[in-house]
Amino acid sequence: MSVLSSAQVTIAWSAGIVATTRYYQLAAPTAATPTVPTSSSSLGSWTETEPTADVTKVLWTCERTVYADGTESWSKASKSTSYEAAKDAKSTATDAQSKAQEAKEQVLDVSARIGEGSGDITATIETRLAQVRQDVDATWDDVSDLSSRLSDEIRTRQSFMRFSEESSDPTLTLGQTDSPAQVKLTNKQLQFLYMSAVVAYISGDALLIRNATILQQLVLGGFAFVPRENGNLSLKWVG
Repeated sequence: MSVLSSAQVTIAWSAGIVATTRYYQLAAPTAATPTVPTSSSSLGSWTETEPTADVTKVLWTCERTVYADGTESWSKASKSTSYEAAKDAKSTATDAQSKAQEAKEQVLDVSARIGEGSGDITATIETRLAQVRQDVDATWDDVSDLSSRLSDEIRTRQSFMRFSEESSDPTLTLGQTDSPAQVKLTNKQLQFLYMSAVVAYISGDALLIRNATILQQLVLGGFAFVPRENGNLSLKWVG
């Protein structure tokens, strides 16, 4: 009995990644998705410096990847989730300060109407006002700390897990941006990349790979190829 099998996969190799740079652009919430640059010499409104939070704007980002052969590619524009979180934190802090100012004005107004001879009441009010200020300061510190930790967490996750859209397919890429080995998951394939080239992928119920090393045995249906101690290879029925 002989078993014949063959498989062929054509791999397109490309130059390795030299650098990846992120660019930023502020826009109105109702504005259309901005067009990404086609060259680093024509950035337009895009900049490498991340702007400070502006509650009236949204922040768009894109990435430029430079390859060893001198070519470059640009990702699609996407909204920054960390920037939205920072805006929410700033808005919360602003509301807290506004309420504290309103409380202060109300307290001062009551104090003024009470007039002279109400030292004890005024002292009580001032004590309450000081407590309000302390509460506002504590709230501001908590909001600032939360915003900082949230931004750090988002940056950490984005360094090895990125969502994008390629050929109209949503794509999840795993691996550091400068890592030669990465994994891409789309609606059609699970791809394994090395130096930006697809070296293996799973499509449907089939795995396509150019080179494979089997350490123990290869099972095909009910048969298995098993290495012998003398270096030969056996084909066995394993059920």
